Amino acid sequence: DEDERYYVNAPMGDALRSDHSFSMKYFIQMHVEDMAPGLMKLWHALRDETVNPFSLANNYPHKPEAFWQYFEDRPAQALQFNKAMIGIDALGNAALVHDFPWGTACSSIVD
Repeated sequence: DEDERYYVNAPMGDALRSDHSFSMKYFIQMHVEDMAPGLMKLWHALRDETVNPFSLANNYPHKPEAFWQYFEDRPAQALQFNKAMIGIDALGNAALVHDFPWGTACSSIVD
């Protein structure tokens, strides 16, 4: 019947599965659940450089360590963060280190 429709993931969507060897599932979840609220407050930081958007969104003091305190206070979110970092590392950090023209593109990594 022509009215019956169904959708399937394209092969690239496989990376959203948790059992994929280069899973981006946790990376996407982390950004939606943990990072997006801070990004919505970014305009505050553009007006006042003492404002930390992540801290503002999550009611933490405006200090750099607020990011890590957030995960220390939320073990489930910390686990998701760890899985996100493992997934993104497996996906391409090694290729970036190998392929990026470090010697010609930048003179130093930290100024």
